[in-house]
Amino acid sequence: MPNRLLSQSALLHVIPSSTRPCRVVGDHPSMQNRSLPVLLMGVRRMASFEVPADCPATPAVWQQAAHRGQKRVGWQDQPCSWLEIRPARTEEQGMDQEGRSRLSATRSQAHTHLITTAKAITNSRISTPWNKAASKCLAFFLLSSIHWRMSPVITPKLCEACDLSPATVTEPCDDESRPYRLCSGCQHRLAMRSLRPAEWYRLALQHCPHNFSLHDDFYLDDGTADQPKEEVVDAHLFPAPNLNEKAADLEGLWEFTLTRHALNEAIYQAWRRHPQVSALALLTQCYEAARNTHIKSTILNLCSHCLGAASPDLVRRAWRDYPESMYFGALAKASVACLPPEEGFNRCFDAFKPLPLKEQRRRMMYLYEFKNSQMLDWIETHIEPPITDDWGRLASQSGITWSRVTKWLESGRPMSLVALDTLSGVVRAAEERRWKRHVPIEDLPSREEAERCLRAYEATDAAPRIQYSINHILECFHLLSPQSERAD
Repeated sequence: MPNRLLSQSALLHVIPSSTRPCRVVGDHPSMQNRSLPVLLMGVRRMASFEVPADCPATPAVWQQAAHRGQKRVGWQDQPCSWLEIRPARTEEQGMDQEGRSRLSATRSQAHTHLITTAKAITNSRISTPWNKAASKCLAFFLLSSIHWRMSPVITPKLCEACDLSPATVTEPCDDESRPYRLCSGCQHRLAMRSLRPAEWYRLALQHCPHNFSLHDDFYLDDGTADQPKEEVVDAHLFPAPNLNEKAADLEGLWEFTLTRHALNEAIYQAWRRHPQVSALALLTQCYEAARNTHIKSTILNLCSHCLGAASPDLVRRAWRDYPESMYFGALAKASVACLPPEEGFNRCFDAFKPLPLKEQRRRMMYLYEFKNSQMLDWIETHIEPPITDDWGRLASQSGITWSRVTKWLESGRPMSLVALDTLSGVVRAAEERRWKRHVPIEDLPSREEAERCLRAYEATDAAPRIQYSINHILECFHLLSPQSERAD
């Protein structure tokens, strides 16, 4: 940080790395929830000062307050650092007469600027004791002819949980590269599963709510400890934010969303109330800055449920991160909702085909929603024991025809079992009124013809499972056709 004489700039000149504008803020009771922009000649960027309530009026006292930890500067999402104020004693050493004359002229101009500023603060619309003290403090810097400069002093970061005490210990986290940085008290509460709600919220936001020490076996969605090993102290004094408090502000809503163990309809509704353009811009920015897969998957989840066809480019961007830092399931769901059907299926199927069969069986559930008949060909070439109803569930949503059902029945096991599970899957979707998953059988024959076909197969395979499936399918045969009344 370059040293800047206060007398040369008529301000406490600090050049932080952040480009965010900041404001001088007082914590005097009369200044609560209010801030006073300080308009000084030459101001570029300025720190946010948290000053003691009595607002001391001399740099010497400010220096002591800084060392006591009563004054700090921070940049929103960047670590805080402490400030030390110390006198600059050697500015005129080595100057020739001309240099000293220029410095004297600069001081004279600075005096004028400072007096104007001090009067503006003192007479400002917000007239408080802090304003008057601030003007006296500013006047002291120059009018006393003592020149001060500010420089950063590196100190430990604050605890990630309480955000009050310095972080003195690190605690291993699921992400080994980003351990928890905590004070000793919060480290103890984390180990005892007794974090206060606000402490849990901050850790879930900075790390991940699915981390072992934070997940939903130990904490509820509001941060309440569910299985504490010791009594939670003063939990009511440290509440976590709720959806109503965060829903109106898009960035606040995003932070709240990141702390959820699972997203629900209330959160989706809150996102839908914001303009899609604004939501997409924020999510795109957050995706590029994302540091873990949880954040990226949450973004795709919001795209799937809230943005839909408005966010295809963001989903295509996410595909570039697969498989290194993106889950197949999140990509598949987002591809169904946000990409054109053919493009979405091809992207997923191309990623699905090279996988080992064991892995394919775990992931084939994500291909249900595409309702693409290519999955029927894949089933025929990849079917192998154990023959669970997962095969039939996939086929029931892939647009199967009656002619293919007949072909599978005639081929015998294992495809005949898949055929019956397919028909049962179509019936079950209608019975449960899950119409988005109800895909009627194409070229369905009359009930009599279908019964002859099914009974003919039953004669060759009379296992109890077969008999029960055929009887149930025939009882609900009408549910295999398109349904006219669909009430969710």
